[in-house]
Amino acid sequence: WCYQVLCNFNHLHKTSRRMWLHWSAILRDASSAVLWTLNDNPVTQAGIESELLRNGVEAHKVKYAGHEKIWQHLHRHALADLFLDNNEYNGGTTGLDAYWAGVPILSY
Repeated sequence: WCYQVLCNFNHLHKTSRRMWLHWSAILRDASSAVLWTLNDNPVTQAGIESELLRNGVEAHKVKYAGHEKIWQHLHRHALADLFLDNNEYNGGTTGLDAYWAGVPILSY
């Protein structure tokens, strides 16, 4: 089975409910897509999974990355197929990390 790995490594406090609604639509429409995001907090993970379920997306469609040393963090960007920009906190450092890793960026 082959997955399309979408990523956003912004801190999750920068991601609104509206953004999760948009990302949920992508995850619902792209059956092979998973979203890889930065999180190492079980309470936050439960909130994300609740939001996904509310939007009709199964919790297994999101994968979580913990905090790593900077070189490891930069390397993992290259493993993704597409970076989903967050329209409340566009681009910035995480967008540049994806760009330098050669990952296309979807921003709106």
